[in-house]
Amino acid sequence: MAREDSRTRDAAVEPTDPIAEVVVSNVSGTNATTQETTPPVANLPDVNRRAITIILGAGASTGGGFRTFLSFPHLFWPTSSEPAKLEATEKERALLRFIMTGLKRKKRPLTTDQFLWVLDEYHRVLKGIFSDEALRIRFSDSLLLWSRIRELNAVVQGVLRRVCTLTVSHYSAPPSKHYVDAAREFYEKLLRENHDGIDVFTTNYDLVPEYLFSRNKWFTNRLNKAWGCKEDTDTTWPALSNSDPGGNEPSDDGQGTGWPTFYNGFADFDSLELAGDDSPDNVLEEGPSVKGSDDNEWSEINYSQTTAPRAIRLYRLHGCVAWYYREQLENAPVYFNSDGITSIGSYYNKLCVMYPGREQNVGCRPHNLAFRQLYHAAFTSNFLIFIGFAFRDADVVAAVFNAVYCRMLLPGSTGKNKMHILIYDPFLDQNIFERRIKQLERSIAVPLAEVCKQMTIHVIRFPFPSPEGCEQLLHVLTKMGKQAH
Repeated sequence: MAREDSRTRDAAVEPTDPIAEVVVSNVSGTNATTQETTPPVANLPDVNRRAITIILGAGASTGGGFRTFLSFPHLFWPTSSEPAKLEATEKERALLRFIMTGLKRKKRPLTTDQFLWVLDEYHRVLKGIFSDEALRIRFSDSLLLWSRIRELNAVVQGVLRRVCTLTVSHYSAPPSKHYVDAAREFYEKLLRENHDGIDVFTTNYDLVPEYLFSRNKWFTNRLNKAWGCKEDTDTTWPALSNSDPGGNEPSDDGQGTGWPTFYNGFADFDSLELAGDDSPDNVLEEGPSVKGSDDNEWSEINYSQTTAPRAIRLYRLHGCVAWYYREQLENAPVYFNSDGITSIGSYYNKLCVMYPGREQNVGCRPHNLAFRQLYHAAFTSNFLIFIGFAFRDADVVAAVFNAVYCRMLLPGSTGKNKMHILIYDPFLDQNIFERRIKQLERSIAVPLAEVCKQMTIHVIRFPFPSPEGCEQLLHVLTKMGKQAH
C-alpha cells in the first residue's frame, strides 16, 4: 500500500551495533526492543559496496495510478462526478464522518492509517466489553444499552472489513503500461551500473514490485487484461541498445530475455500458482477464501541464494496486501495469499500490514530481516536512493540515521565517507527534508545535527519514473562513481 505516514514515536530508538541484530522498535506507544551496544573498534565499512539501495515511499507508486495514505480516504466519500468507491451503509459512513471530525479536532492527519488506528481502538474496547464477564453483566442490565453496544460493534467490524477490502482491491491492481515500461527501463539501467544487483526496500503495501520484476502468470495475465492484451502474452523486459546510458547488453537469464532474478522471500515465486476471481463481487465475499500451504510461506532462507547476476531483492518494511497470517500468534508464519489475492472476505484481521496500533509483530520474521538489511545497507553504502519517500516514517529514518551515526563513531571515520542521500521526489527539497527530520527529533536518539553533517543531499525534483528524473539520477550516480575512483 502506498504510505504517506505521519506517525511519531513515544520512545526514542537507540543506535545499535552494526554487527548485532537490529530490531527497530514499533511506533506509537508500543515498547522498543533495541540493543544498546558500543560500536566495535573496527575498520571503516566497505563503502565500495556495489549493490544499489533504493527505499520506496508513497510517491514511487503514484505514477502507476495508486493513492497515498493521505489521498486514499478520498475514496470513502462521493464527489460531484462519481459515487464513493467505498461501499458502506449509512451508519457505517456516519461512523467514518464521526472519526474524521475527531481527527480534525485533535489535529491529526486524515490518513488511512489514522482511520484504521481509531477503528482498531474501538474494536479493542468493544471486544473487552464482550469478553469481560463483569462488564458484560453490567451493560446487559440495560437491554437498550446492550443492543446499542452490539450494533456499534457490528458497524465497527463492517467498516473495518470494507476499508480493508477496498485497500486490498486498490493496491493489488496492476499499474499502468506507461509506468511499467518506464520503471523497468529505469531499473534495467541501474542493473548495468553495478554487479551486485539492487536492494529494494518499500514501505508500500502495493504489489508494484511483483508486477515489475516477477514473471508469475497471475501478474502477467492481470497486466494483459488491464492493458487490453491477449491473455498469456508474456510481458517484456527492456533490451536497451549499447548506445543507451548504461552500456552493455543485459545478461541473459537463460531464457533469452535479460530478465532480472527476483527475490521476495517466497521460494520459486515466478512458478507459484496464484488463483482467484478478482471481480468486485468476489472481493466482498465473506467465505474462507484465504488458505496457506508450505510452498507459499515466507522464509529468510529464500534470500540466501541471491548471488545471481542482475538480482533484485525486495524487502517489505510494513507488510503487503497479499501477505497474511493463518494464526494470530507471536512470530506466526507469513504466507502469500495464493487463493485469490483480492478476495479477503472476513480474513481482513489476518492481513500482515503495519499501521499504528497494529505493530505488535514489528521485529519478527519479514520485518526483522527488512530492517536489519536496511541498517546494513546504510552502514556499508556511500549512498541511498529515496524515491517518493516523505521522510515521515520514524522507524525507517531511525534505522538509517542510527547506521550513519555508528559509522561516525568508528575510529578514523571523522569527515570521511559521507553518506549521499539521493531524493527522487517532485515535492521535496533539502529544506523540506531537514524540516521533516527535525520533526522526528524526539523519535531518534542520535544527535541529528551531527549526523546531517555527514550527509550530502541530492534532490531530483521529477515524478517517478519520468525519463528526465531517471537520467538525472543516473548522472549523479555516474559522477559519484568517478569521484570514488
